[in-house]
Parts: sequence; C-alpha cells; structure tokens
Amino acid sequence: MTVLDIIGEPLVANRLAEHDDVVEQVKFLMDKVGLQVKHLNRYPHAFSGGQRQRIGIARALITHPSLVVADEPVSALDVSIRAQVLNLLHELRQEFGLTYLFISHDLSVVEHISDRVIVMYVGKVLKKVQPPICLPVRCIPTQKRFCARSLIQIRESAPTRLSFRVKRQAR
Repeated sequence: MTVLDIIGEPLVANRLAEHDDVVEQVKFLMDKVGLQVKHLNRYPHAFSGGQRQRIGIARALITHPSLVVADEPVSALDVSIRAQVLNLLHELRQEFGLTYLFISHDLSVVEHISDRVIVMYVGKVLKKVQPPICLPVRCIPTQKRFCARSLIQIRESAPTRLSFRVKRQAR
C-alpha cells in the first residue's frame, strides 16, 4: 500500500469520500503533519521512523475524530524526533480541537502532552494528578529501574516547543 492508500483507507472503508476527495484530504493532512505531498505514491519502507509516525498520525486524523487514542506514540523514536512528533501532536491538538488519550511509560513525555494524568500500576489507578507530575520513586516499584537507566530532563524552549536532554546517572 502507498501512503495515499494507507492514509486514505479509513475514508474509503467507511464510504466517507469519493476517490478525488480522498486524494485531496490526504494531501491536506500530509501537509499538516509535515510530509511532502510529492511522496504520496511512496511505500512505507522508503520513510524514516519519524515520517512513518507522521503517516500514522495523518491516518488517525483523516476521519476528523474528536478523540485520538495514542498508545506509546513516540516510544520507538530517537530523542530529537520524539520532540518533533510531540510538538506536532501539540499543534494538531490546538488546530483541530483534539482530545488525546495518551498512553506511555515515559512520565516526562506524559507530563509535556497532558493536562490531566492518571498513573496506573498493574491495572490499578494509583494517582490522579495534573502536571507537573511528582511521584516518589517508591510509588511505583518499576520506576526505580527506569530512573537507574537514564534521567530525561525536559527543557522548554518556547511555550509549545519541547526539547530533550538525556543525562546518564552516575552509578
């Protein structure tokens, strides 16, 4: 399937648009998510991980939802691309009036994208908070392991922009 097919499939499957409308809507969303329209007929293997994520975001938005469920949407991306995608999600949320159900193990990412947070462990709600998230390390047993690997610090360079700096903790 080409990018046109992938992004446009929800419109076709739900009979929400004819072929010409599908192409126009896909072009519009490709532009919105930062993909070049000239890549409309490319296949996914020709794209980087960040570009593939943008294709997935465009596909999720093609039917004009009010709620988007995002399960670990940036976990497989490197730090710089992660920041770009998070900024894109933030911009799209404002532009299209979206609500995200954002699922992640990375509390720094959750803190940046979320207005309200529910912390769960083993299927149970531990805490309902609003960012910034302040959780004692003993709150979640596996948090110790995450903290031991690396500490991700967030530095906001502008109100809607995010940049990451990764520091390795001394042992």
